[in-house]
Amino acid sequence: MGIPYSRHWGEQYYLTKAQWEYITEKYDFTGIPTYMLFDKQGEPFKLFTGYPGNDTMQKLIREAMGE
Repeated sequence: MGIPYSRHWGEQYYLTKAQWEYITEKYDFTGIPTYMLFDKQGEPFKLFTGYPGNDTMQKLIREAMGE
């Protein structure tokens, strides 16, 4: 995994070029910021570029958690 960076809210990581290429290929995205939500089983639930806002994000997190 990349190097953790925690100066800002949330978890952020610096990635090597190889790590970046692996992740962008595996999850099929090309831009940042890209947000990835996973369900309780660790499966991808939703991927989108750009922050959709707090209300939308909270709704999607509840859906991903099966609430």
